Amino acid sequence: MRCSSQTRNGQRCKAAALSGQPYCFLHSAPEKAREVGARGGSRRKVFDLSKLKDFPTAKNATDLMEVTAQTLSDVRKGKIDAKVANAIGGLAGVLMKLFEHTTFEERLTRLEAFREEYVRGKRTH
Repeated sequence: MRCSSQTRNGQRCKAAALSGQPYCFLHSAPEKAREVGARGGSRRKVFDLSKLKDFPTAKNATDLMEVTAQTLSDVRKGKIDAKVANAIGGLAGVLMKLFEHTTFEERLTRLEAFREEYVRGKRTH
């Protein structure tokens, strides 16, 4: 059986009614609904950017490690939401892969240049 209560827009509530009662959990105990809503709202509160440590743009793995460690610390202290930290972690992972590829490409370019010089006789070792 569905809940007998009406929503704010005048439609019938779509939640299932509690066993033996005409209303769902939230409509049978409005004070609980407020409590659950308040808990959800505080969980999604916006964090204050001014309280977070500012970092220069990461240029290498060491920089990324520092940002990641600080982000973990900020999550544990409640300074930053876990979803935001998850996004930072995901982007840090992408950036790390780009660093790895860039480093590989730079090394390959230097090796190719060395090989060309060696073939032309400009280098002996």
